[in-house]
Amino acid sequence: MREIFDHRTVEVGTKKPYHVTLCILKDNEAIVAEGVSICSNSDQYNRKIGNRMARGRAHKALREQRSYNPIRSSLWEALFLPFRFKGMYFPFNGGQSG
Repeated sequence: MREIFDHRTVEVGTKKPYHVTLCILKDNEAIVAEGVSICSNSDQYNRKIGNRMARGRAHKALREQRSYNPIRSSLWEALFLPFRFKGMYFPFNGGQSG
């Protein structure tokens, strides 16, 4: 199982930017689970904490074999995120995110 991390800074209007961390779990090049950590614009960004939260959510989704913890619709729409859950599970080994 390989872990891949992606860090993005998303600006919404004139507010302080959001920091989004994505942890992708791959098995034989197929995405099996993803975890997302979104740092509120009122929080102090810390990459290690974002990695730990995203990794934990990805492993929880894989372990429980289900997607969980939906992202608030207003935040999801404002950030133009390609995912709707903080922990996402892809039951078919060749599944793609999104």
